Amino acid sequence: MENKTLYRYIRGSICHGIATERSDVDYGGVFYLPNWTLLSILPDSYKDEMADEKHDDTMWELNKFTRLLTTSNPTVLESLFVDSDCKIWVEPEFQVFFENRDKFLTKECFKPFGHYAAAQIRKARGLNKMINQPILERKTPVDFCYVTCNNDTKPIREWLEINHLKEENISLAKLNHARDAYAVFLYPGGFCKPNGNDVHVNNLPKGLTSVGTLFFNRDAYTVHCKDYKNQKEWEAKRNPVRYESNLGKSYDAKNMSECIRLVRTCTEIAEGGTYNVNRKGIDDKFLLRVRAHEFEYEELMDIATGDIERMEHAIERSNIPDAIDKSLVDQMMLDIRKKLG
Repeated sequence: MENKTLYRYIRGSICHGIATERSDVDYGGVFYLPNWTLLSILPDSYKDEMADEKHDDTMWELNKFTRLLTTSNPTVLESLFVDSDCKIWVEPEFQVFFENRDKFLTKECFKPFGHYAAAQIRKARGLNKMINQPILERKTPVDFCYVTCNNDTKPIREWLEINHLKEENISLAKLNHARDAYAVFLYPGGFCKPNGNDVHVNNLPKGLTSVGTLFFNRDAYTVHCKDYKNQKEWEAKRNPVRYESNLGKSYDAKNMSECIRLVRTCTEIAEGGTYNVNRKGIDDKFLLRVRAHEFEYEELMDIATGDIERMEHAIERSNIPDAIDKSLVDQMMLDIRKKLG
Protein backbone atom coordinates (compact mmCIF):
# COMPACT_ATOMS: atom_id res chain seq x y z
CA MET A 1 0.00 0.00 0.00
CA GLU A 2 1.49 3.32 -1.07
CA ASN A 3 0.01 6.69 -0.23
CA LYS A 4 0.56 9.87 -2.17
CA THR A 5 0.55 13.31 -0.54
CA LEU A 6 -1.80 15.58 -2.45
CA TYR A 7 -1.68 18.59 -0.17
CA ARG A 8 0.44 19.63 2.79
CA TYR A 9 0.02 22.89 4.71
CA ILE A 10 0.68 24.73 7.98
CA ARG A 11 -2.40 25.15 10.11
CA GLY A 12 -3.21 26.54 13.54
CA SER A 13 -2.09 29.83 15.03
CA ILE A 14 0.61 30.40 12.39
CA CYS A 15 -1.83 30.37 9.49
CA HIS A 16 -4.25 32.44 11.59
CA GLY A 17 -1.60 35.14 11.99
CA ILE A 18 -1.70 35.01 15.79
CA ALA A 19 1.29 32.84 16.63
CA THR A 20 3.47 33.66 19.60
CA GLU A 21 7.03 32.61 20.39
CA ARG A 22 5.59 29.64 22.29
CA SER A 23 3.35 28.45 19.48
CA ASP A 24 3.92 24.99 18.02
CA VAL A 25 3.94 24.40 14.29
CA ASP A 26 0.85 22.35 13.38
CA TYR A 27 0.46 20.63 10.03
CA GLY A 28 -2.44 19.30 8.01
CA GLY A 29 -2.86 17.67 4.67
CA VAL A 30 -4.57 15.31 2.29
CA PHE A 31 -3.21 12.00 1.06
CA TYR A 32 -4.37 9.47 -1.48
CA LEU A 33 -4.54 5.69 -1.22
CA PRO A 34 -4.99 3.51 -4.35
CA ASN A 35 -8.55 2.62 -5.29
CA TRP A 36 -8.06 -1.06 -4.51
CA THR A 37 -7.63 -0.24 -0.81
CA LEU A 38 -11.25 0.93 -0.69
CA LEU A 39 -12.41 -2.48 -1.88
CA SER A 40 -10.01 -4.74 -0.05
CA ILE A 41 -11.19 -6.80 2.93
CA LEU A 42 -7.63 -7.08 4.26
CA PRO A 43 -7.17 -5.40 7.64
CA ASP A 44 -5.48 -2.01 7.56
CA SER A 45 -5.70 -1.83 3.77
CA TYR A 46 -7.45 1.51 4.03
CA LYS A 47 -6.92 4.21 6.64
CA ASP A 48 -8.88 7.42 6.35
CA GLU A 49 -6.66 9.47 8.66
CA MET A 50 -3.10 9.68 9.94
CA ALA A 51 -2.12 11.74 12.96
CA ASP A 52 0.45 12.00 15.70
CA GLU A 53 -0.47 11.43 19.33
CA LYS A 54 -1.57 15.01 20.01
CA HIS A 55 -3.05 15.57 16.54
CA ASP A 56 -0.62 18.42 15.89
CA ASP A 57 0.03 16.77 12.54
CA THR A 58 -3.11 15.42 10.86
CA MET A 59 -3.62 14.06 7.35
CA TRP A 60 -6.94 12.98 5.82
CA GLU A 61 -7.35 10.49 3.02
CA LEU A 62 -9.01 12.04 -0.03
CA ASN A 63 -12.37 10.37 0.56
CA LYS A 64 -12.58 11.48 4.19
CA PHE A 65 -11.37 14.97 3.32
CA THR A 66 -14.14 15.25 0.73
CA ARG A 67 -16.80 13.96 3.12
CA LEU A 68 -15.73 16.44 5.79
CA LEU A 69 -15.87 19.25 3.26
CA THR A 70 -19.48 18.42 2.44
CA THR A 71 -20.32 18.81 6.15
CA SER A 72 -18.64 22.25 6.26
CA ASN A 73 -16.14 21.03 8.84
CA PRO A 74 -14.35 24.24 9.94
CA THR A 75 -10.88 22.70 10.18
CA VAL A 76 -11.07 21.06 6.76
CA LEU A 77 -12.74 24.03 5.05
CA GLU A 78 -10.04 26.30 6.46
CA SER A 79 -7.39 24.31 4.62
CA LEU A 80 -8.61 25.65 1.27
CA PHE A 81 -8.30 29.29 2.36
CA VAL A 82 -4.85 29.47 4.00
CA ASP A 83 -2.36 31.94 2.55
CA SER A 84 0.04 30.70 -0.12
CA ASP A 85 3.03 30.90 2.22
CA CYS A 86 1.35 28.26 4.41
CA LYS A 87 1.01 25.81 1.53
CA ILE A 88 3.96 23.42 1.63
CA TRP A 89 2.98 21.06 -1.18
CA VAL A 90 0.10 20.93 -3.68
CA GLU A 91 -0.21 18.27 -6.37
CA PRO A 92 -1.73 19.44 -9.69
CA GLU A 93 -4.66 17.02 -9.27
CA PHE A 94 -5.67 18.76 -6.05
CA GLN A 95 -5.87 22.25 -7.57
CA VAL A 96 -9.51 21.68 -8.48
CA PHE A 97 -10.44 22.09 -4.81
CA PHE A 98 -8.83 25.53 -4.67
CA GLU A 99 -10.48 26.54 -7.93
CA ASN A 100 -13.89 25.71 -6.47
CA ARG A 101 -13.33 26.68 -2.85
CA ASP A 102 -15.88 29.50 -2.78
CA LYS A 103 -18.60 26.98 -3.63
CA PHE A 104 -18.13 25.52 -0.15
CA LEU A 105 -19.12 28.81 1.54
CA THR A 106 -22.83 28.20 2.07
CA LYS A 107 -25.40 28.49 4.84
CA GLU A 108 -24.40 24.96 5.83
CA CYS A 109 -21.34 26.57 7.45
CA PHE A 110 -23.45 28.27 10.09
CA LYS A 111 -24.29 25.20 12.14
CA PRO A 112 -20.80 23.70 12.58
CA PHE A 113 -19.20 27.13 13.05
CA GLY A 114 -21.81 28.43 15.50
CA HIS A 115 -22.08 25.20 17.47
CA TYR A 116 -18.32 24.78 17.59
CA ALA A 117 -17.87 28.31 18.90
CA ALA A 118 -20.46 27.72 21.62
CA ALA A 119 -18.69 24.47 22.51
CA GLN A 120 -15.42 26.39 22.82
CA ILE A 121 -17.01 28.70 25.39
CA ARG A 122 -18.22 25.72 27.40
CA LYS A 123 -14.79 24.15 27.08
CA ALA A 124 -13.14 27.32 28.39
CA ARG A 125 -15.34 27.17 31.48
CA GLY A 126 -14.66 23.47 31.97
CA LEU A 127 -10.92 23.86 31.56
CA ASN A 128 -10.95 26.73 34.03
CA LYS A 129 -12.29 24.29 36.61
CA MET A 130 -9.75 21.58 35.74
CA ILE A 131 -6.85 24.06 35.84
CA ASN A 132 -7.74 25.92 39.04
CA GLN A 133 -9.87 23.36 40.89
CA PRO A 134 -8.33 20.00 39.94
CA ILE A 135 -9.76 16.74 41.25
CA LEU A 136 -6.80 15.35 43.15
CA GLU A 137 -8.16 11.91 43.94
CA ARG A 138 -10.92 9.57 42.85
CA LYS A 139 -13.46 9.23 45.64
CA THR A 140 -15.41 6.09 46.53
CA PRO A 141 -19.16 5.54 47.02
CA VAL A 142 -18.54 5.82 50.79
CA ASP A 143 -17.71 9.51 50.28
CA PHE A 144 -21.24 10.04 48.96
CA CYS A 145 -23.12 8.23 51.74
CA TYR A 146 -25.04 10.07 54.47
CA VAL A 147 -26.85 8.81 57.59
CA THR A 148 -29.82 10.34 59.40
CA CYS A 149 -28.82 11.89 62.70
CA ASN A 150 -30.82 14.23 64.98
CA ASN A 151 -33.27 15.36 62.30
CA ASP A 152 -30.44 15.91 59.84
CA THR A 153 -27.87 13.86 57.93
CA LYS A 154 -24.14 13.41 58.46
CA PRO A 155 -21.50 11.94 56.16
CA ILE A 156 -21.18 8.25 56.93
CA ARG A 157 -17.51 8.58 57.89
CA GLU A 158 -18.35 11.26 60.45
CA TRP A 159 -21.29 9.22 61.78
CA LEU A 160 -19.07 6.15 62.18
CA GLU A 161 -16.44 8.16 64.06
CA ILE A 162 -19.04 9.66 66.43
CA ASN A 163 -20.32 6.17 67.22
CA HIS A 164 -16.84 4.64 67.45
CA LEU A 165 -17.60 2.26 64.60
CA LYS A 166 -15.86 1.09 61.47
CA GLU A 167 -17.42 0.37 58.12
CA GLU A 168 -17.12 -3.37 58.61
CA ASN A 169 -19.19 -3.12 61.84
CA ILE A 170 -22.42 -2.29 59.99
CA SER A 171 -24.61 -3.75 57.26
CA LEU A 172 -27.35 -2.37 55.04
CA ALA A 173 -30.78 -3.52 53.92
CA LYS A 174 -32.63 -1.94 50.99
CA LEU A 175 -35.69 0.13 51.84
CA ASN A 176 -38.72 -0.40 49.62
CA HIS A 177 -40.03 2.50 47.52
CA ALA A 178 -36.98 4.64 48.35
CA ARG A 179 -34.31 5.19 45.72
CA ASP A 180 -30.77 4.61 47.03
CA ALA A 181 -31.98 4.52 50.65
CA TYR A 182 -30.96 1.76 53.08
CA ALA A 183 -31.64 0.76 56.66
CA VAL A 184 -28.48 0.65 58.78
CA PHE A 185 -27.88 -2.22 61.22
CA LEU A 186 -25.18 -2.91 63.78
CA TYR A 187 -24.16 -6.19 62.19
CA PRO A 188 -20.74 -6.99 60.70
CA GLY A 189 -20.43 -7.20 56.95
CA GLY A 190 -19.61 -3.78 55.54
CA PHE A 191 -21.39 -2.07 52.68
CA CYS A 192 -18.78 -1.12 50.05
CA LYS A 193 -16.23 -3.46 48.51
CA PRO A 194 -12.66 -2.20 47.89
CA ASN A 195 -12.53 -0.45 44.50
CA GLY A 196 -16.30 -0.97 44.20
CA ASN A 197 -18.63 1.46 42.43
CA ASP A 198 -21.71 0.84 44.52
CA VAL A 199 -22.92 0.06 48.03
CA HIS A 200 -24.20 -3.44 48.76
CA VAL A 201 -26.57 -5.18 51.15
CA ASN A 202 -25.95 -8.31 53.24
CA ASN A 203 -28.04 -11.23 54.42
CA LEU A 204 -29.19 -10.31 57.94
CA PRO A 205 -30.76 -12.39 60.72
CA LYS A 206 -34.37 -11.63 61.64
CA GLY A 207 -35.20 -9.47 64.62
CA LEU A 208 -32.54 -6.76 64.17
CA THR A 209 -33.52 -3.13 64.73
CA SER A 210 -32.32 -0.41 62.40
CA VAL A 211 -30.18 2.32 63.94
CA GLY A 212 -30.61 4.78 61.11
CA THR A 213 -31.11 5.34 57.40
CA LEU A 214 -28.31 5.67 54.87
CA PHE A 215 -28.66 7.60 51.63
CA PHE A 216 -26.26 7.04 48.74
CA ASN A 217 -26.03 10.11 46.48
CA ARG A 218 -25.50 8.06 43.36
CA ASP A 219 -25.95 10.97 40.95
CA ALA A 220 -23.21 13.03 42.60
CA TYR A 221 -20.90 10.00 42.59
CA THR A 222 -21.53 9.46 38.86
CA VAL A 223 -20.74 13.11 38.09
CA HIS A 224 -17.56 12.91 40.18
CA CYS A 225 -16.37 9.78 38.31
CA LYS A 226 -17.02 11.44 34.95
CA ASP A 227 -15.22 14.64 35.99
CA TYR A 228 -12.28 12.63 37.34
CA LYS A 229 -12.02 10.64 34.09
CA ASN A 230 -12.13 13.86 32.03
CA GLN A 231 -9.50 15.42 34.30
CA LYS A 232 -7.09 12.50 33.83
CA GLU A 233 -7.61 12.39 30.05
CA TRP A 234 -6.97 16.12 29.86
CA GLU A 235 -3.85 15.86 32.02
CA ALA A 236 -2.46 13.16 29.72
CA LYS A 237 -2.98 15.24 26.60
CA ARG A 238 -2.54 18.81 27.81
CA ASN A 239 0.13 21.11 26.42
CA PRO A 240 2.45 21.82 29.40
CA VAL A 241 3.30 25.34 28.21
CA ARG A 242 -0.36 26.19 27.69
CA TYR A 243 -1.21 24.70 31.10
CA GLU A 244 1.37 26.84 32.90
CA SER A 245 0.15 29.98 31.10
CA ASN A 246 -3.42 29.44 32.35
CA LEU A 247 -2.61 28.67 35.99
CA GLY A 248 -4.43 31.09 38.29
CA LYS A 249 -6.37 32.63 35.39
CA SER A 250 -10.14 32.74 35.02
CA TYR A 251 -10.33 31.24 31.53
CA ASP A 252 -8.44 29.17 28.98
CA ALA A 253 -7.05 31.90 26.76
CA LYS A 254 -6.47 29.81 23.66
CA ASN A 255 -9.98 28.38 23.67
CA MET A 256 -11.60 31.77 24.10
CA SER A 257 -9.47 33.17 21.31
CA GLU A 258 -10.56 30.29 19.06
CA CYS A 259 -14.21 30.83 19.95
CA ILE A 260 -14.20 34.51 19.08
CA ARG A 261 -12.18 33.92 15.90
CA LEU A 262 -14.68 31.34 14.66
CA VAL A 263 -17.69 33.47 15.48
CA ARG A 264 -16.22 36.43 13.60
CA THR A 265 -15.22 34.23 10.67
CA CYS A 266 -18.76 32.88 10.49
CA THR A 267 -20.12 36.43 10.48
CA GLU A 268 -17.87 37.34 7.55
CA ILE A 269 -18.99 34.26 5.61
CA ALA A 270 -22.65 35.07 6.31
CA GLU A 271 -22.17 38.60 5.05
CA GLY A 272 -21.04 37.20 1.71
CA GLY A 273 -17.31 37.61 2.11
CA THR A 274 -14.70 34.94 2.02
CA TYR A 275 -13.10 32.77 4.65
CA ASN A 276 -10.51 35.07 6.25
CA VAL A 277 -8.19 32.49 7.79
CA ASN A 278 -5.34 34.95 8.30
CA ARG A 279 -6.54 37.53 10.84
CA LYS A 280 -3.65 39.97 10.32
CA GLY A 281 -5.02 43.45 9.79
CA ILE A 282 -8.48 42.28 10.89
CA ASP A 283 -8.42 41.41 14.59
CA ASP A 284 -5.06 39.74 15.17
CA LYS A 285 -4.00 42.27 17.82
CA PHE A 286 -7.21 41.74 19.76
CA LEU A 287 -6.95 37.93 19.56
CA LEU A 288 -3.35 38.09 20.76
CA ARG A 289 -4.51 40.17 23.74
CA VAL A 290 -7.05 37.47 24.51
CA ARG A 291 -4.36 34.81 24.37
CA ALA A 292 -2.22 36.93 26.71
CA HIS A 293 -5.02 37.02 29.34
CA GLU A 294 -5.33 40.80 29.11
CA PHE A 295 -9.11 40.64 29.65
CA GLU A 296 -11.06 39.63 32.73
CA TYR A 297 -13.31 36.64 32.15
CA GLU A 298 -16.63 38.50 32.43
CA GLU A 299 -15.37 41.30 30.18
CA LEU A 300 -14.34 38.76 27.56
CA MET A 301 -17.65 36.92 27.85
CA ASP A 302 -19.47 40.19 27.16
CA ILE A 303 -17.39 40.68 24.02
CA ALA A 304 -18.03 37.08 22.91
CA THR A 305 -21.77 37.47 23.55
CA GLY A 306 -21.85 40.64 21.42
CA ASP A 307 -19.96 38.87 18.64
CA ILE A 308 -22.41 35.95 18.75
CA GLU A 309 -25.38 38.34 18.52
CA ARG A 310 -23.83 40.01 15.45
CA MET A 311 -23.21 36.59 13.93
CA GLU A 312 -26.81 35.54 14.48
CA HIS A 313 -28.04 38.78 12.91
CA ALA A 314 -25.77 38.26 9.90
CA ILE A 315 -27.02 34.68 9.54
CA GLU A 316 -30.64 35.82 9.52
CA ARG A 317 -29.95 38.33 6.71
CA SER A 318 -27.49 36.20 4.72
CA ASN A 319 -28.16 35.54 1.05
CA ILE A 320 -25.24 33.21 0.32
CA PRO A 321 -26.07 29.81 -1.28
CA ASP A 322 -28.10 27.44 0.87
CA ALA A 323 -26.09 24.27 0.40
CA ILE A 324 -23.04 22.65 -1.14
CA ASP A 325 -23.53 20.92 -4.47
CA LYS A 326 -22.51 17.46 -3.24
CA SER A 327 -22.69 15.93 -6.73
CA LEU A 328 -20.06 18.42 -7.91
CA VAL A 329 -17.81 17.60 -4.97
CA ASP A 330 -18.26 13.90 -5.55
CA GLN A 331 -17.28 14.30 -9.20
CA MET A 332 -14.17 16.26 -8.24
CA MET A 333 -13.08 13.45 -5.95
CA LEU A 334 -13.88 10.74 -8.51
CA ASP A 335 -11.96 12.53 -11.24
CA ILE A 336 -8.85 12.58 -9.04
CA ARG A 337 -9.21 8.89 -8.20
CA LYS A 338 -9.59 8.03 -11.90
CA LYS A 339 -6.42 9.95 -12.76
CA LEU A 340 -4.35 8.38 -10.01
CA GLY A 341 -5.80 4.86 -10.24
